[in-house]
Parts: sequence; C-alpha cells; structure tokens
Amino acid sequence: MGAVWVARHVELGARVALKVMAKEHVDTPLARERFQREARACAQIRSPNVVAVHDYGVADGAPFLVMELLEGEDLQACLAREGRLSLSAAIAVLLPVCKGLRRAHELGIVHRDIKPSNVFLARQGDEVVVKILDFGVARITHDLGGQTTRTGMLLGSPSYMSPEQARGRRVDHRSDLWSLAVVLYECLTGRPPFVSQALGDLLVEVCTEPIPPPTTITPDLPAGVDRFFARALARSPDERFQDAEAFADALTALRSGLPNATFEATVLGAPAPDFSAPTLPLPPRAPTVPGVATTIGSSRPRATRLALALFVSMVLGLGALALYRLSAPREPPETSVAAPPAAPAPPPPVESAAPAPSVSATESTPAPPTATESAPSATTPPDAPRKAPPSRSRPAKPASPPPPAPTRDPTFGF
Repeated sequence: MGAVWVARHVELGARVALKVMAKEHVDTPLARERFQREARACAQIRSPNVVAVHDYGVADGAPFLVMELLEGEDLQACLAREGRLSLSAAIAVLLPVCKGLRRAHELGIVHRDIKPSNVFLARQGDEVVVKILDFGVARITHDLGGQTTRTGMLLGSPSYMSPEQARGRRVDHRSDLWSLAVVLYECLTGRPPFVSQALGDLLVEVCTEPIPPPTTITPDLPAGVDRFFARALARSPDERFQDAEAFADALTALRSGLPNATFEATVLGAPAPDFSAPTLPLPPRAPTVPGVATTIGSSRPRATRLALALFVSMVLGLGALALYRLSAPREPPETSVAAPPAAPAPPPPVESAAPAPSVSATESTPAPPTATESAPSATTPPDAPRKAPPSRSRPAKPASPPPPAPTRDPTFGF
C-alpha cells in the first residue's frame, strides 16, 4: 500500500523509516483510513515490542508515516532461510509478541493481521528485539475518530485468520491469539495448518477441517505441544486462551525442562540489510517532509532556497547603494579658500560636452592635488561633474512559491 524509504531527520541527525502511501491508493478513502489507523494505534501502544511511529502527516496529497528504522529481518524471511525453528527458539520469538499484544489489547486494539511477515526480528547490537509491525487493519474498539469495523468485511491474511474472522464476523483480542498460534505452528512444522491454494477452500478449512497435530509433521516435538495447540486453536473463542498473558504462561510452561536455546545466533548470523543505497527507484519528485530528509537524492529544503534568495537580494541592494553614493556630486570642503595658481593657463572651453577637470593643469602645477581640486579658477569656473541620475536597483524577483507545506493531523496525539 506504500513505499518505505530510509530517511534522516534534519535537526536530530537520526535515521528513520519514511512510509509514504502509493499514488494509486491516495484517492481511496479506505486506504487513507488504514494508514491513519496504523499511526494512531502504534502511537498509543508505545511498547518496546511494537514498532514506534513518530509522526503522521500529508505531503503533496499523500499521507506519510515517520517510524523507527529497524535493521534485521522479519520472521517470514527467517523461516524461508531456516525451514523451521526449534521449540525453544520459537517460544523465544513469540513471548515478546505476547507482550506487545497484551499492551495493545489493554488499550482495546486488535491487530487482526498477525503473521510471520508482521513479526520483525530487529538487530540492536548483539541482541535481537522482536517488534510487531503493520497495524493497518487493526480494530480499535474505543472511539478514535470513527467506526473502524464493518460487519461482513474480510480483513487479514486468510492462512492466519481465526474462524470468526474468516466468516466476516466481529472479532476481539482472542482472534489475535488464534493467529499467533498459527504462527507458532508454522515455526515448528515449517508450514501453516491449512495450505489450500483456492481462497474459498482455504476459508472452509479454517472454519471446519480438523487441525493436524504438529507432532505428525515434526515427530521430535514433545507431546505437550499437541495439547497446547488443542486449546490455542480451538474454534470457539471461549475455549482458547483468554488473553495474551495466559498464552505466554502456557508457552513458558511448555519450555520448562528444555535446553535454553535462543534465536539470536540464527538471526544475527543472517546478512544485515544494506541501507547505504536505495532499494527502490527514486520518485520523480520527493515530498518535502518537515524535519526529515531522504538520504537518496532528495531536493534541497525550501529553507536553503529562501536563504539564497535573501542573500542575492541583499547583495543587489548593497551594490545599488554603493553605486548611488559614487555617482552623487561631492560637496566642496569648507576650507576651499586657497588662491588659484598663477602659472597654469585657463583650460580651453569645450562646447560640445561637459569637460572633466583639466589634466594638463594638474600635471604642470606642483601644488598638492587637494588644492587643485578645491580651488575654483578665477576666469573659468570648473565645470561640475555630470550628476548621474541615482541608480535604483530593481527589487529581486520573488522566489517561486514553495510547494504546499505538509500538514499534520491536529488530532494525532504526541
């Protein structure tokens, strides 16, 4: 639904992720609603296990999000490389997800799209921090500016949907716990429990088909795993774990007695993403974002153009003032009472043009130049220099009007 760019905050120097809505979705009300919903949900949760959103606004008609920049990979990429995870490693990944979901559910926010690609394994030095991504289809149960759920709409990823979600019914936080159990199932077996290619068949399987016990696919799993999934994937929400804390407690009990394996070595062994060069083609015109500048060929900020225009105007004004003062007639000094020298002859009159001061008189007279300039001739007064009209500098052309400044959502709470 949008492109994510690596950007740098101009004032703070911090790198951030800039998510801009794709042009084809800008005029779609539902897409704009999802974009804003993601910003509001993440801004309210404020959990170390949920990606942070710093700002939301609109530039050139396109909504954008300013988010924390994460380095690492999502769980889907990890599973594609590793095939599946050990039970200890899988539990180590999902326990932080339970923490993030618990915080969201306490605020009345249901994610509705928990899946491996929305679980990010972020590198932070020698550690890995698990982050939940993409609250774009989240259901917010309290009023944050409008109704966010419509009965009968199918939102989410079919393979990870709960039965009530697949039927288009109203969902609550227990739907997220079903999806989280499906993610754990895939981590342990290398595949989700339902794999039909046709959407209709897949939804029927989610709602009605028996779930294969994980030990039938991965025999080396302990028997307690099957009992865990019998409850976690119960089709009736009332028979599942009732909150994220109960889900996490069951995971912790399942891990007891197992070797303390972690997933840091697996994730840290993966190649780090390269943010030094863009991975997407540059847009024809990058939006101007206050406080954020892209690191890849972005246009100069408007403040630079304005400063340049002011500097040029100042130089032109100073030049015009200097030219005016040079061209103005000099007033004779008050002490110009010296007698004219006797030796020099009066300069011949020139009728066609106003003469400049006589050079021959100045050269033949040993008197100081100041006396020659200040003493008027007794016979022929020196012609006053031509008074050039004062040069008036034209005002500098105003800079071309800047593009409309991005507008921030006044209801976005920071």
